[in-house]
Amino acid sequence: MSPEIEALFRPIIERFMRAFSRALPTLSEEELVWRMHFMAGGMIHLMSHQEMLHRLTRGAAGNPGINVTLSRFIRFASAGFREGTTVEATPAKGPQGLFDF
Repeated sequence: MSPEIEALFRPIIERFMRAFSRALPTLSEEELVWRMHFMAGGMIHLMSHQEMLHRLTRGAAGNPGINVTLSRFIRFASAGFREGTTVEATPAKGPQGLFDF
C-alpha cells in the first residue's frame, strides 16, 4: 500500500479503534488491532468473492441479496469482537437496525 493510501486510511482506523475501545474496554489495543484486521479481511473477501462461494458450493450458499449477506457478516464479525468479553449484544439503533440480527 502506498504511503498516500496509508495516510488516507490512518484517520479512519484510529476512529474505529477509539470506538471499539469504548465498546470493548476489556480488550487490549493489540487484540483490537488483530480483530479489526480480521474483520477488514473478511469484508474485502466478501465484497470481492461472493460469487465464488456460490460456484464452489454448487449453489448450497444460496443467492442472498446484499441485506441478508451483510446481516450474516455483521453477526459473524460482532461475535468475533465480543468473544472472550462480558459485552452482550444489544439491539441496533440507526441504519444497522434495518438488518435482522
